[in-house]
Amino acid sequence: MLTGQYISSKAVLEKVFSDYGFSRSINVYDFINWIGECLFTLGDEAIFVTHTTGESAEIPTIKISNYQGNLPCNLYQVESCKNYVTGVAMRYSSNQFEMLTDDSPDINAITDLTYYLNDNYIITSFEEGEVAMTFTAMKTDEHGWPMVPNRASFLRACTDYVAYRYAYLLNMTDDFPDRKLDRIAAEWHANGFAAQIDAAMPNMDQMETLKNTLLRLAPMIDAHSCGFATMGQTEERRIV
Repeated sequence: MLTGQYISSKAVLEKVFSDYGFSRSINVYDFINWIGECLFTLGDEAIFVTHTTGESAEIPTIKISNYQGNLPCNLYQVESCKNYVTGVAMRYSSNQFEMLTDDSPDINAITDLTYYLNDNYIITSFEEGEVAMTFTAMKTDEHGWPMVPNRASFLRACTDYVAYRYAYLLNMTDDFPDRKLDRIAAEWHANGFAAQIDAAMPNMDQMETLKNTLLRLAPMIDAHSCGFATMGQTEERRIV
């Protein structure tokens, strides 16, 4: 389990220089790009921070006009959506013809609020309104540089990935031997896998929530409507 704490990309750069002895004259923006690429490659949602549109003035709700609204610019993955005004949860659309006209013979078939994503927009089943979207995004510092989870496994994985990418560039111009490139690649693969395991491993409290979610006599088939708020609570069955 990750702790929710982050460190600057500068720590990765310093470790690349100290561990691999590369020249400090390297373009630092290539390094920053590779660190972000590494985090996206590792991919676990625990790496990223969670936002909800409407939680602050900096992250406003998504305004819907003519059935569509702009997605947040720093979006990595959508977790859930709801109508901001009514609080009704939305599900991902299974309708291939989402925007039906009022004279459609299937208009009465629409019961749920739905959405889907297309071309930097969220497309909704309602024409006007606002959407509260919970989503994950890359954690960045004041310079817009990606921040790395404060775990030894992630520092090591990002260091090895950046070193591999730079060594690969040198290898393409015959300035770095294949044998050493293969060694760095092996380090990246091993430590990248270790970082993924570190992020995915639950702590005791998360395991309790998982246990309560799975061990149920009465399935909570409508838990989505309340945002799964009570899904992790202990089930109480009263015998009368």
